Amino acid sequence: FDKKYFTDVKPLQTGSFSTVYKAWSIKLNEYVALKVISKEKSSKDIILNEVEVMKTLGDSHPNICHMLDFYEDEFNYVLVLEYCEYGDLYDFLDIAKRQGEPTAPSLIQLDFQTMIKQLFSALYYAHSLGIAHRDIKPENILMTKDGDIKLADWGHATFQKTSTEFHIGTHNY
Repeated sequence: FDKKYFTDVKPLQTGSFSTVYKAWSIKLNEYVALKVISKEKSSKDIILNEVEVMKTLGDSHPNICHMLDFYEDEFNYVLVLEYCEYGDLYDFLDIAKRQGEPTAPSLIQLDFQTMIKQLFSALYYAHSLGIAHRDIKPENILMTKDGDIKLADWGHATFQKTSTEFHIGTHNY
């Protein structure tokens, strides 16, 4: 990614195909998440599908992590995404398990009924646009500083009503 547009870059998470960074966007004047996908590790068709899904989802639904920009350089595809301050639900669950330990960070209060309603709302909206996420898991449910959730990582999403593909999503789930 182009360092003249981003400062204060810190890695957040590394997956099979990408690394996500927190970065200050000079252009947007706010923190963003940079999903950097190596061209060596991923197919252009898969990335362009994710970008098309994100464009179709737009930026109007409050419980979907929005794509702010997309570009590619010689080595990578880069999705510039909304930054969610409290990370993902998997991180939250890990912190919750460690409560009582001397080094455990303090836990924020979550309203699980509200979270489920927000997740349902995001899925209902995506389905109304003909999009199926196909990789719902704690790591793809992000949390804002207000305790709201945002559904993220649309890399396995499809516009197809039915699919004969197997092994979509995360193996352990």
